[in-house]
Amino acid sequence: MSKKRFDEPPPATAITLTPAGGATTLTPAQAAFNKLLQQIETKRAQITEWQSTIGTFQQKYTLDLLPILQAKNKLKADFVLRLDELYDEKGLSKRDRERLGDMILELASGLLAQGNNPQLEAICDKYRPHDTHSKLNERQADILAAMKAEFVEMTGVDLGEDADELSYDEFMQRAEAHLHEQYAAEERAREQRQAKRKKTAKQLAKEQKEAEDAQDIKLSVREIYRKLVSNLHPDRESDPEQRARKTELMQRVNQAYEKNNLLQLLELQIELDHIDPASLSNLSAERLARFTKTLKQQLVELNAEKTQIEMEFRARFSIDYNSLGYNAKPTSIMRLLAQDIAAHQRDMHFMQLDLNEIHDVKSLKIWLKDMHYRDRY
Repeated sequence: MSKKRFDEPPPATAITLTPAGGATTLTPAQAAFNKLLQQIETKRAQITEWQSTIGTFQQKYTLDLLPILQAKNKLKADFVLRLDELYDEKGLSKRDRERLGDMILELASGLLAQGNNPQLEAICDKYRPHDTHSKLNERQADILAAMKAEFVEMTGVDLGEDADELSYDEFMQRAEAHLHEQYAAEERAREQRQAKRKKTAKQLAKEQKEAEDAQDIKLSVREIYRKLVSNLHPDRESDPEQRARKTELMQRVNQAYEKNNLLQLLELQIELDHIDPASLSNLSAERLARFTKTLKQQLVELNAEKTQIEMEFRARFSIDYNSLGYNAKPTSIMRLLAQDIAAHQRDMHFMQLDLNEIHDVKSLKIWLKDMHYRDRY
């Protein structure tokens, strides 16, 4: 895993503009261009570090944490079985049995949420209050009926003749489909109204500028791309080794072109000795402005890529923002994983002590008074 930290100076780039034409300082446009290059390189480094660290995290999660979680669930299931064995023993008060029954149901239900287990299913049925369960079902049916009625009243949508028989999931799917259709119809109507409405001068100017910027970006990238293609085309190479090398390079060029990655195309030009890095300092003001627009767009896309990587990682491993924060560094996720591993190992240690301690009704009654299980189970 890279040990690079984001608060270090930005990495050096292969491309840096220097004062040209006898000047001693950079122009504001050149300085802005260099700053963009550094920001892009920093963002690239962040993305690379995130990708590398996530790979390390996944490996450690699979090899170190998952076996602990599986062993912990096995130990918890053993604990549920032990409590269930002692539940019917003589010597427990009515209050003790109530507390113990609630505890067994809570622990068994938590384990069942992670996977099927017929033995735990039977235990849940044993301790679940059936009359309360029936009342709960009736209450849920009343809530669902109220939801359907409110939806029809608010939207005017007809759910169909079988509306009363729809389950919650079926109702949500049908409601979502109707709302999606309604939203699409409203969007079409809105677009039609906008098409008929005359645009203001400000709107027209904004659209014109956006179109010009997009054209500038295409022009900048296409300009470099064509130069590279003209020099690299594998079909023009008779030597098999050179043809293979140029084929690989062409793939890199095409990938950069497809992503409008101007910086990578410029770097490829330098790598292939097609241009002298110093010659970039003599770019005309027009070309420099076009290149700057392109790099700004590239930085936006890199920011979006980094955010997407983080969001997918958090979702995959169920890591909320309270645990990791909003501007976390990749090193933080490894610390978090190490903390989780230590916490689960500590829980298992005390769970095993509890299991060893509870062997009869007397020891169970003593343990029930403490109720420390909630901190570990």
